[in-house]
Amino acid sequence: MKNPPPTVERIVISPRDNGLHSDDVTLPTTEFKGDIHLLYPHFDQTPAEIWKSFEESNSNVMLLIGPPGLGKSSFIRAMLDARGWGEHKTFIAERTDVLLHPGLSDFIRSTPRKSVFVTEDSDVIVAKRDDGNSNMAGLLNTASGIIPTDTKIIISTNLPNLRRVDEALLRPGRMFRVLEFKPLTIEHSHAIRDTMQLPPVDFGNMTELTLAEVINCHDRQLT
Repeated sequence: MKNPPPTVERIVISPRDNGLHSDDVTLPTTEFKGDIHLLYPHFDQTPAEIWKSFEESNSNVMLLIGPPGLGKSSFIRAMLDARGWGEHKTFIAERTDVLLHPGLSDFIRSTPRKSVFVTEDSDVIVAKRDDGNSNMAGLLNTASGIIPTDTKIIISTNLPNLRRVDEALLRPGRMFRVLEFKPLTIEHSHAIRDTMQLPPVDFGNMTELTLAEVINCHDRQLT
């Protein structure tokens, strides 16, 4: 039998009753054939190894943090590919109106066991409560054992560092691991283009780059 296509449940707000529901979305297949670990030299494990440890842990939250363009979404996709798409559901919330919806915590708690809940661009729900974030309380309740511990929550935020994240979310036992995404050195940038079979480029005076810049830097191609 063929493997099932990668499908997520995208959480949206119903125009009929302003409640939350999810729609099936089939993701494109990935074609990357190199060593994906090369894309993330700051981490000591591959996405598959990190997922396995997360899945086996009693903590149900993982935080990915760093400015846009550093490959957080691709890393999440690699972890989910390692998990597999056939047996358990994956829910994703990426819209601000969904992340701020008062029913989001209840929605997460209602998901089937062994689901994965993914948020992207989640600055509005992980920022410090002292900074006016009123959504943290619901997220903390969701991540504190009210839902089964085998339901995993992956939070991705573009906040620049952990000083902007509410400390309560980072509590041991709640947080499995924080992955801080960083820019790439020129050496790693050339190695990544080589493993992806992209033509060599001249990065000029740049000393560090985002993964997006490394992959899409076609206007600097060498002849």
